[in-house]
Amino acid sequence: MQNRHRLGRKMNIQFNLQGSTPWAVDKGISFIAKVDGNNVTCTVTKEYLTDCDPVNKERSDIDKFNANKYRIQSIAEDKIRNKIFPVIINKSDLK
Repeated sequence: MQNRHRLGRKMNIQFNLQGSTPWAVDKGISFIAKVDGNNVTCTVTKEYLTDCDPVNKERSDIDKFNANKYRIQSIAEDKIRNKIFPVIINKSDLK
């Protein structure tokens, strides 16, 4: 997705890059966004994953991530566009 920034130039943000797989970390699941050609690590917390899918508590964190991937990526994109770094998606981001 693109957004104008710095002197009218478009910000290019990409997810789901070939060869880029989300991975588990102590705090939750991390994934890569490519922003203007640079890798930005984004993390979604275990608390967010638990609260975004409370009916399926038995699912693994990676399954919850995959089931909610587009919503998570949208939140990450908003944070990147608004220059909120590091990109950590947590319980307070639930809408």
